[in-house]
Amino acid sequence: MKRNYLLIVFVFVLPLLLGGCKDNEQKINPVKATTSQMKKQEDIVNDFMIMQVDNQGFPQSQGVFDYKKGVLHIVKQYIPEIQSSEEDTMLQEKRNYRQKIAADFQKTFPNQQLEQEPYSVYQRSIKNCKITDDGNHLYIHSSDYSIRFDYVTENKLIDENYVEYQIYR
Repeated sequence: MKRNYLLIVFVFVLPLLLGGCKDNEQKINPVKATTSQMKKQEDIVNDFMIMQVDNQGFPQSQGVFDYKKGVLHIVKQYIPEIQSSEEDTMLQEKRNYRQKIAADFQKTFPNQQLEQEPYSVYQRSIKNCKITDDGNHLYIHSSDYSIRFDYVTENKLIDENYVEYQIYR
């Protein structure tokens, strides 16, 4: 009985005592954070290229965003439609597949038509683009186009469709 009592005390009381012994949280100095963000924004006004490295399941075989001297050049190619012999199970997936391509195409290439040729490459150039980099996100925007990339690492980004890119500066 005495042994069970000690075991209960050890199991329940000791974690409570140890849980109360923790370090104080350190606060971030806002001056240093602002300085590093401004430095990152200065770097991004130079020319850069963002190239697709993995589509993460999104039906896009290539994607390039090339920013030079205030002009953004976009090149994309979509993956041809999936084929399957199981029509019932794949019907909804094919619809979703087409909808993903159509939505991305309409946003990126609003003045072009989606070709029936499955291996078509689409290009667009946009002048007077603004680039904003807050350290967590890279925003590219103009009067009729905007896209947000999220940083995964310092040189890896993902876009709104979770496509993974590498940035070259």
